[in-house]
Amino acid sequence: MTGFDAIVVAAPCQPFHEIHVEACERALAECERVVFVILGGDRAIEPEAPWSSRQRTEAAMAALDAGSTTVCRVRDVPYDIARWQRGLEQTVNAQIENASRIGLIADRNPPGLWPRGWSRVGSDPGFAAAEALLRDELLWTREIEWPRVEARVGPGTVGALRHWAGGPECHRLRDETRFIREFRASWAVAPYAPVFVTVDAIVTAGDQLLLIERGRPPGQGLWALPGGFVGQHEALENAARRELAEETGLELKAPAAAPGRVFDAPARSLRGRTITHVFRYELPAGSPPPAIDGGDDASAARWAALDAIDPAEIFEDHYAILQVMLDLP
Repeated sequence: MTGFDAIVVAAPCQPFHEIHVEACERALAECERVVFVILGGDRAIEPEAPWSSRQRTEAAMAALDAGSTTVCRVRDVPYDIARWQRGLEQTVNAQIENASRIGLIADRNPPGLWPRGWSRVGSDPGFAAAEALLRDELLWTREIEWPRVEARVGPGTVGALRHWAGGPECHRLRDETRFIREFRASWAVAPYAPVFVTVDAIVTAGDQLLLIERGRPPGQGLWALPGGFVGQHEALENAARRELAEETGLELKAPAAAPGRVFDAPARSLRGRTITHVFRYELPAGSPPPAIDGGDDASAARWAALDAIDPAEIFEDHYAILQVMLDLP
């Protein structure tokens, strides 16, 4: 055994499969105590995250040795890495006592992601790449080639994946990936890869947040911030107020917004590189929130209590935006 008190194995597990089991076995060869951390534990089910927190946790607990491996999960905070690292360390420390030396098996990218005090065990396991290849086989192909899937995950896991692939969630996600392929193809003739500019509006009335339900792919049925694409001859804040009025019926007079903030993570939208400008609107306190009604791209609109917003119901990175702009957990 090495001098580690515990080894952390961390991966999104989208999906959980044999590469994670092998990493835990390697960790147990080095240390008696392993903490398996499922990343992005409560995000919405979308093509890049097709399996829920419950599904991934159950798969890990069924496959790993409960006597030596503890399974837990950590919520993403992609726009505040320092806050995410604190949450990760607190979660791991809650599973082990008096651990002064912690090893880590996890992808190396992005650099600077992991706590500095943890020591690498072995080479990069390639979790993200292996998971992406499997998602491609299951969601992005014209037809699932099961021999290729089984070659990636082994016979023990392929049965569960076949069962999942026959259900409505997989069919919905395959429809969504079909839409995204067609959307990307419509821009394939452009001389350069497009960069889309969008706006989103955070509107609060006391402890209530205005959300819209997406009425079409991508993310149909998920809740989102009101927003959309900026017109060719439109100022950003004007576009935010226009989209807000079209999708909720709420009309605000300029100037009404606090200074906007840009969110530009390159992979924040599967449609392509999408840079959004988010504007914050605080309605006067002490009066009921105004009446709203879903319109345009929104099938519905509602006021939601801030302390009751479920990340698993929120589109793309909109919950991550709320984490830093409204300090949600």
